[in-house]
Amino acid sequence: MNYLILSFLIFASTQQIRAQQYIDLNSTLFGVEYSFQDEEIVKEPGRMTMTTPYKHQKLVKMLKSYVKRVGLPESAIEEKTTWKPGFFINVPGDGKYIINTEPVTIEFNTTPKTLRQIRSAAEPIYEAAKDAGLKPYVNPAAERSGMGHIHVGGWKLEDSPFFKNENLLRNTMAFFHKHPSLIYGFAEAYDVGMVSNIETLHEKSRQKSLNKILKDYDKFIKTTSPRERSNGLLTFIDMFKRDTSKVNWSTGGGFDGWFAHYRFINLEHLESLNLDTPSKTPGKFTVEFRMFRPPPTAAHAEATARLLVHIMNYLAKPGYFEKFEMIPDNKFANFFTGTKVESDWLEVKKILKINDPLLDEMINELVLNIHSKVVMKDVPRGIEIFEAYSEKEFKGQHFEIRIDASMHTSMPNYEIEGKTIEFEKIFLGEKSYWIAVVKANTQFIEHFKLNPYRYLRPSVKLCSHLFLSAG
Repeated sequence: MNYLILSFLIFASTQQIRAQQYIDLNSTLFGVEYSFQDEEIVKEPGRMTMTTPYKHQKLVKMLKSYVKRVGLPESAIEEKTTWKPGFFINVPGDGKYIINTEPVTIEFNTTPKTLRQIRSAAEPIYEAAKDAGLKPYVNPAAERSGMGHIHVGGWKLEDSPFFKNENLLRNTMAFFHKHPSLIYGFAEAYDVGMVSNIETLHEKSRQKSLNKILKDYDKFIKTTSPRERSNGLLTFIDMFKRDTSKVNWSTGGGFDGWFAHYRFINLEHLESLNLDTPSKTPGKFTVEFRMFRPPPTAAHAEATARLLVHIMNYLAKPGYFEKFEMIPDNKFANFFTGTKVESDWLEVKKILKINDPLLDEMINELVLNIHSKVVMKDVPRGIEIFEAYSEKEFKGQHFEIRIDASMHTSMPNYEIEGKTIEFEKIFLGEKSYWIAVVKANTQFIEHFKLNPYRYLRPSVKLCSHLFLSAG
């Protein structure tokens, strides 16, 4: 893309943020987690290998390059003795930056920044990583590509956009819950399901309980004057803390409930709040968005934070309550397909009225990654099958069936073990498709490639030892 066109689109996107008035860009702070790796680091064993001699050597090289680039003496470096091995960087007038090792990555954190400060703060970090032979991720949008989580808050509770705009956190959880492009489109592939780093609330009891809390919150806010109640954020958090419903917290993040660390939207730093917490209380009262893989450049880091500003501006309208949607299992399975993510991103862009080529690039990177895993492509008959993302333990067993809706105008009627595959109609601009996800073993794939239409035809019960289940 022509550089001038790109610059204009980014400028237009920034101007659009300025036209909105609900999010204060001077007090809202972002904590972007930058992470870097190389081929050797990606191959390290296990998921919990915090450090290795090789990774430590790379960390030190990146650290020294960074300190030199920003003009600090090596005396600014202070060894970090907490459980993540690394170092503090004492930046005069700005506090401590942190560089440490984590599984398959080296992570760098600055102090919180405003949207306007992110890019300039990030650029020397990326330059130092390059000096050390590191990059944000080795395999684009793939497994073990690390994560680039973003914290949002303020220096004090009253500075947080979620405190200033009382329905914002409630609306944010409802909005992300139904948009797969926001949950998975910017994330690491295969980081999905109930034992992932971005565990969602789509399990049935979780959805049911969240829906009830949202309804109770809405009723309370609508029927109680601001003078008679606490701030909406404090009220919302209190409802989570008092929730006694029978929610399934037995996997993934364990029994920490709504405040578990490994949630797609992590609320652990808000758990200490209560209905009487003074607004001027300083502290890390942040909401952590865990669904971002590392931004590939400083410009992308700024773009992802800007995306959150667009979302918050849209959801912070006074008196607005975003509609919550219960997502059935079959539609949730489609969240992990390239087609659903791509289609949903077009919808999100339309809702938010945004056009940022850097964000499009990140979404397309993931979609192209998953759709490069082609099982079958029969263009004349309008039928394609791709691998779909899944929990890591089922990698390579979930498949997206995509059927051209212009050639098959009625909903397809296929069966597996007597159970009808449930298709959903998806729109991609002027194109439309029927999509569904099936779970199959490798034996099925080999048989399918030899004779696909033996298995994919109407009203045929497929062999039970080949297909395991639908949905």
